[in-house]
Amino acid sequence: MKILFLVPLIFPSVGGVQTHVLKVSEELVKRGYKITIISELPPKIKNNKKLFYQSSTSSVKQSIIPKKLDKSIYSYTLHSGNCIVYAIDFGKKRYTKKFVIWNKLWKLRKLFREADIIHCHDVYVWYFPLRFYYFWKKSYVTFHGYEGIVPPRKNDVLIRKISYELARKSILVGSFIKKWYGTNSSYITYGGVDLKKAYKYKHIKKELRIVIMGRLDRDIGVHTYIDILKHLDELGVKYKCIVLGDGALRTSIEKYATVKGFVNDISYMTDQSDIIFASSYLSILEGLVRKKLVVSVYENPLKKDYLKPISRYVLMGNDGSALALEIQKYLKHKKLFKGMIESGFLWATNQTWRKVTDMYEEVWKK
Repeated sequence: MKILFLVPLIFPSVGGVQTHVLKVSEELVKRGYKITIISELPPKIKNNKKLFYQSSTSSVKQSIIPKKLDKSIYSYTLHSGNCIVYAIDFGKKRYTKKFVIWNKLWKLRKLFREADIIHCHDVYVWYFPLRFYYFWKKSYVTFHGYEGIVPPRKNDVLIRKISYELARKSILVGSFIKKWYGTNSSYITYGGVDLKKAYKYKHIKKELRIVIMGRLDRDIGVHTYIDILKHLDELGVKYKCIVLGDGALRTSIEKYATVKGFVNDISYMTDQSDIIFASSYLSILEGLVRKKLVVSVYENPLKKDYLKPISRYVLMGNDGSALALEIQKYLKHKKLFKGMIESGFLWATNQTWRKVTDMYEEVWKK
């Protein structure tokens, strides 16, 4: 069976949606599916940087050699050649971009014609014209996260509702989407983890090791994380903080932490940490499966609803001072947090990419 994924960005870009699509496509390849991915052109491909990709099931890094098909389309393969990516330069003009996307995808309509399943990740709007041209095709959508604006803009809500109505079935990454976007679905996931990459807990006695994971933007709660670090200083807690991420608020946090930027392999630094600051599902799962204390913050009501389903497994809040006191309490009385950490670990180990892929297969049968 041939699966065509439409996704905003894919490897070598790093992010939650990219990871989700890569892991699901990798699992599908193992099950005998043929995968094609259409994505906007990642900057690193355009800059002709030498790239290597390593799947979670292989110890060998695959060299990525993009082929330029024309002035705006590149192609390259992932998963040992079993997944082909078409990365397209759609330009930067905001108001005409959708028409550019529709035009370029029309030129690639053969890919849509040959696909058995068309599954869009957020960007079902890319498929709107072809949805009516290939009206008999089975098309689906996964809604990931939100646009970073609270409350969501009316236009964003409208596009999601139209996408929901046009798609045969949908998957929600988080139950909050039902409330904030009015798109209902019985298929809800929080992403997955690679259990083979889960390492044993290692405590560092010299100082508290903190890792912050994710984009350094306001909607992730960066200001609250900074407030926590400030209060830890005031409480006399010695710590070393590393940020695995980047964004607009980088300069705001550099006084308190070393910013490493986005990295493909987070294993070593997360294993060598005591506490993970994370506010996105995949980052939270990475912390929980390693039996770390995970601190998740919210700075708006949407993010609070986003985190609510997993609140029993993490330290959750929007008050930096209160969270700093909880961390100090954790350092003095770790046994009080053992039950939360153990239950979080058990929940995380049940969120495998195999299970997520099972959901996709179930959706496609509908």
